[in-house]
Amino acid sequence: MGVDREGEEDTGMSHLQDSILDFLKSNPGKTKMEIADGIGANAKTLHHAIVGLRRFGLVRAKYAGHKVLWEAV
Repeated sequence: MGVDREGEEDTGMSHLQDSILDFLKSNPGKTKMEIADGIGANAKTLHHAIVGLRRFGLVRAKYAGHKVLWEAV
């Protein structure tokens, strides 16, 4: 009944987190809105996913004035 993920590594991350991380590896220094636009997600939904990625040291925030720019570590 579930998705066949044979051969895929289980990272313990959600699909959204995987998408964010992949996007930031190719597009560092993006705001949440730019990330949301880039992966086709809702910016509010991104918040919790990014917090989780940050907690595990996979992304970091850089501050440019009032903007928060995110990048993969």
